[in-house]
Amino acid sequence: MDAKEKNIDNIYVGKLDARFEDISAFEDSNMNFPSNIDIDGLVKGDKYYITGNKGTGKTALLLYLSNKIAQNDESAICSTILFKTDYNTTEKIKIETIERRIVDTLDIGSVDMNSIQDFTNIWRLTVFLKIVCDNKESQYKLFAQNTNWNAFENLILRLAQTVKIGTKERISMLQSIPKEIRFSEELNLYTISEEQVSIENASNIQLVDFNDALDISEYLFCHLERKNATYFICIDELETYCGYKSFRRDLQMVHDWIEVAWSLNQIIKDASYKKMKIILSVRTEILRSIEKYLGGDELNKKIGSYRIIVDWKSKYWVGVRNPIFAIWLKRIARMLGDYTETNYENIRQKWFPSTIGVQDTVDFILDRTWNKPRDIIRYMALSVKAYPGAQVFSKNSIVDVLETYSEESKSEIMEEMSALYSSENVDLIFSSLRKFKSCFTKNEYQQHIEENYGGYSLFESFDNLLEDMYRYGILGCENIETGEVNWYYQGEINMKKGIKWRYCIHKGLRPILGLESIVKDDVNIYDIMAVPLNCIVTRATQAFIFVDFYFNEKMHKGAIHVSKWRERTYISDISQYVSIGEEILAYALNYDETHLNWVLTCRL
Repeated sequence: MDAKEKNIDNIYVGKLDARFEDISAFEDSNMNFPSNIDIDGLVKGDKYYITGNKGTGKTALLLYLSNKIAQNDESAICSTILFKTDYNTTEKIKIETIERRIVDTLDIGSVDMNSIQDFTNIWRLTVFLKIVCDNKESQYKLFAQNTNWNAFENLILRLAQTVKIGTKERISMLQSIPKEIRFSEELNLYTISEEQVSIENASNIQLVDFNDALDISEYLFCHLERKNATYFICIDELETYCGYKSFRRDLQMVHDWIEVAWSLNQIIKDASYKKMKIILSVRTEILRSIEKYLGGDELNKKIGSYRIIVDWKSKYWVGVRNPIFAIWLKRIARMLGDYTETNYENIRQKWFPSTIGVQDTVDFILDRTWNKPRDIIRYMALSVKAYPGAQVFSKNSIVDVLETYSEESKSEIMEEMSALYSSENVDLIFSSLRKFKSCFTKNEYQQHIEENYGGYSLFESFDNLLEDMYRYGILGCENIETGEVNWYYQGEINMKKGIKWRYCIHKGLRPILGLESIVKDDVNIYDIMAVPLNCIVTRATQAFIFVDFYFNEKMHKGAIHVSKWRERTYISDISQYVSIGEEILAYALNYDETHLNWVLTCRL
């Protein structure tokens, strides 16, 4: 690549949704995972649930695993079921034709199944049909084609075809069931009626024989002759939201997928089927919703020993050591043709400005993320798009996208919250924060709610609401004495309470909530920060020094609090340290919209 071509346009940013990535994106040289991820546990089959918040990389991990197994073993079959309701026709075609061994999509959006209370048998049949299709397509290198297999295959195909859950070549979503299934003692097999009943009208049909047929299928499955080819079935998460009419049904679907994955993996283990596993990806919020709305089973306890949690808790990782920002640096290294263990510090110095305002550029970006790969990819994509043809990332390409980045981040959090709250209540939560305060105490927010949102039932469980906003990363807990801020996504899972704590809205959300503007007092705040300002003292009180200073050919007003004076010892009266007309050096921290002056400091 010529030097002139090595600009930010040539960096492969990637897709926000890993489902649409090219197969090369899941090769070892391209992937970054949290240090706590037990990849070997997945490969060996010791773990078979992948959980985590939205955007943490569960689908990427699932597809990486599938690709890694296929690369390590040419005979391996890695079959993927992408389980989602909102693919359009173009997306579905792209997914199904992408180079990924065997991929199926289960589209439930067009099927009415609200009458079904238990999906376990539907999912058992779906998995068994997947096994039959994969074994036939691979020329029977998963299970030997003997008497038991022929009986299993014959029963599954006849069940699947009659209930319209698929064909011999493809699986699809259950739409109807046979009106009658009976076991014939004379023929020693199941007879299945040709008459079909649509799934929405099936609640009164007697399905005892259908269930028995699946039990027989399971019995036959336990007595197959397993061959040596590695075989993994990876099932991606079902997305659902509280506002959906089908929300409870979808939760039941996920609940039953978890149950079926657990029971079938136990069967696989008991049958000593080596190198075979069913892996299921589930969003953390869906697990919480199941506990909240369905009750009963404590799935987290059941799956606890068998799951991997994808999170990027990195409270003490800053700069290029942070694995999230390493994704950005790694994409640049790939564009440069470097697939080895790269010196990211050199790339960081060449491709990014050293600071934004008073903050290191990398930390500035990280402070506006929620420790998720999707955040970095979103930020990177916006920065590349904002300045096409740029040779490196400039301060402007980092700063000018803040509002768009904030808007898209807010939309994603709102989508994630919709697993627990209706869309109306999610809107109400963000409305209550808009143009309120960047940081506030519990009492201040409670008073704000009482004055402006009285009567809304959403705010009746006030403490629970604050805890949810903390858990979703909307709020952090700031220690008023030390200034340290705790975040849920950095591993501080318990929200702090008490008089020494206040709540801060995440910096990534402030622009879209009207709490942070790039231009204030006709000045770009990131132009003025970290620039030494020659200030003239106009007056002073016990706690403040007030000054005038020139910037961008205009006079501005500023204030320096006693705590920001250059001496770090206790000062009872700062006015004794300065005189009117004296010139002092200070730096801008932010702009005070209330008093219309700049908040300054005499030390960086």
